[in-house]
Amino acid sequence: MSVSDRVASATPRDTAFVVAKILVAIAIPVVFLSIPVVLQGESLVAFFVKIWQTTFGTPGGWISTFVKASPVFIAGLGVLLAFRTGFWNIGAEGQMAVGAFTGYAVVVNAPPLPSVVQILLVFLVGALAGGVYALIAGWLKVRFDVNEILTTLMLNFVALLLIDYGSQSRWSSPLGYPFSEAIPSSYELPTIFSGDFHVGILVAFALFPLVGFLLYRTPLGFRFRAIGSDPDAAENSGIPVGRSTLVMVLLSGALAGLAGAIELLGVTGRLQSGITGPNYGYVAIIATLLAGHKLRRLPVTALFLGGLLAASVALQVSISGGAELFIIGLVLLVVVAFYED
Repeated sequence: MSVSDRVASATPRDTAFVVAKILVAIAIPVVFLSIPVVLQGESLVAFFVKIWQTTFGTPGGWISTFVKASPVFIAGLGVLLAFRTGFWNIGAEGQMAVGAFTGYAVVVNAPPLPSVVQILLVFLVGALAGGVYALIAGWLKVRFDVNEILTTLMLNFVALLLIDYGSQSRWSSPLGYPFSEAIPSSYELPTIFSGDFHVGILVAFALFPLVGFLLYRTPLGFRFRAIGSDPDAAENSGIPVGRSTLVMVLLSGALAGLAGAIELLGVTGRLQSGITGPNYGYVAIIATLLAGHKLRRLPVTALFLGGLLAASVALQVSISGGAELFIIGLVLLVVVAFYED
C-alpha cells in the first residue's frame, strides 16, 4: 500500500486516536510539573513562561531545542528503520557511544588532512562503527534467532563502559581529569546563527528525505516494509529476509553511530562519560514510539522531546535535576497505554 493509499484509508477514528494520544502526552507532563511548583508556592504562570522561553519562545530557546532534538532525531531515524522491519533495536544508546568512541580514535590517529575531510572521515568511521556494532545483535538474530531486545540492550552497557575506558584510561587528560583532551579546532563542526547551532543539525534535516526515499521509493525499502509486515510471506515471495535484515541493522546502527560522532564534534568536543547526553538513544526510541513508527511524524515528536530536554535547566531550578527524564518517562507510559500495533 502506497503512502497516499494509507492516508486515504485513515478513518476519523484513527485521526482522533492520534490527536488524543498527543493531547494526553502533553497534558500529563503539565499536570505533574504543576504539582511541585504549586507546593513550593511559586507562580505557575511564571514557571511555564520560563519553560516556554527556554524551548520555543525565544531564538535561543529554539537553538537549544534543535541541539537537543537533532541526536534524538538522527538516532530515531535508525530506530524507526529497524522497527518498520520488525527488528526491535533498543541499542541506539550503545551505537551512539561506539560512534563517538571510534570518532575520537580517528581524531587522535588520523594524519593531517583538510578540515572538511577530517570531519567527513569522523562521520564515516563513526557511522560504520555504529552499524557494525549493531550487526552483532543482527547476526545473532538471523543466525540463532536470539531476541534482539536483549542483545541490543546488553550491548549498550558494553559500549558505555568502552566510553569510560577511552575517556578515563586510554585517552584520559594528562591532568588526571575523567575525560579526554579536547579535539583540535580543525575537527570542530562549524556553527551558524550562534555558537551552539552547529552544522550537524543540518545533517539531521538532510537525512530525513534520504531515509524517506530509501523506505518508500526503493526496492530495498519495499523489502524492509514487507519483512516488517509479515516475514514469512516476504520469505515465500522470494525476499531474502536474513540478508535484508542484516542490511537494515547495519543502516540503523550507522545512523545512531553518526549521531554519536556529531555529538563528539559539535557538542562535547571531547570524549567523556555521558557523551550520549541525557540518554539520547533511549529518548530516540520514545520519539519513534510516540510517532507511531511513522516517518512523517518523527520530526514533530523529536522536537517535542528535544524541547523537554532543553527545558532541563529551568526544570532543575524549580523542581530538581533529572525532572526532564521523569517527564519523558511519563510520556513513554502514555505511548505504551495508547499503543496499537
